[in-house]
Amino acid sequence: MRESRNCSGDGPRVYLEYDQEVERCPWSMVTEEVKLWITIWQQFTAMGVLPFGGSDLMEYPAQYLEAFSLCEQVKNEALEAAQKAHQKDQERQRVQNRRR
Repeated sequence: MRESRNCSGDGPRVYLEYDQEVERCPWSMVTEEVKLWITIWQQFTAMGVLPFGGSDLMEYPAQYLEAFSLCEQVKNEALEAAQKAHQKDQERQRVQNRRR
């Protein structure tokens, strides 16, 4: 599967439905540190759990708040892009239905 997604970046260009500009598997370009921050953020948003106990984000170093804010920003941008794409697709379908 890694080969078909061009995770190494050495193979042919991969065209993904959601982004024709992507040339290789997006997850292959994410570092292990970033994956760890995403996991910590996901656990906090899903269960209110922080890595060293407690649930008050303000008791943690500023890097946690910065990382969580960035994760939320990326999530919101992705959701907005997906909504726009969905609306565009619905409009395209309406136009096609009118032509019939």
